[in-house]
Amino acid sequence: MSKASATLARRLRDAPDTDFLLILRVSGEIGDAVAALRRESVEVRRTLSLIRAVAVRASGRQALRLLDEPWLVRMEEDSIVRAM
Repeated sequence: MSKASATLARRLRDAPDTDFLLILRVSGEIGDAVAALRRESVEVRRTLSLIRAVAVRASGRQALRLLDEPWLVRMEEDSIVRAM
């Protein structure tokens, strides 16, 4: 299974200089992932410890590089969630 949907991966490739709001599900310690993201100049918006994830703002180019990180389990676009 890919770490990102085909649609998201295509959008990242097609817009390498555009910023994307993403949710990154991680393995291991969230703090280690946050440190790695900051080293890559990715903006960490918040940590989501209940779901072992980090909300970030990253360019398409940065996001594509993150797909190679061993600690990244899944990358999804961040979106508004509404109760019904």
